[in-house]
Amino acid sequence: MRAEPNLGNIERIVRVVIAIILISLYFLGFVPRTVGILLTILGGILVASAYLSFCPLWGILRISTKKQK
Repeated sequence: MRAEPNLGNIERIVRVVIAIILISLYFLGFVPRTVGILLTILGGILVASAYLSFCPLWGILRISTKKQK
């Protein structure tokens, strides 16, 4: 069973850009180690949801930014 995609292209791009910023904050030393690790994990979650075009929270809330055909 595959989850129905609920992320539009613009939201997917925004998620990847935010993930890059969050991960960069840690690797460039702008945040302490513990906070940086948490931001990196959050960034990974954002990248994964963008790749899969599915956000579990949006699924629970029945929100979709994907254009209907």
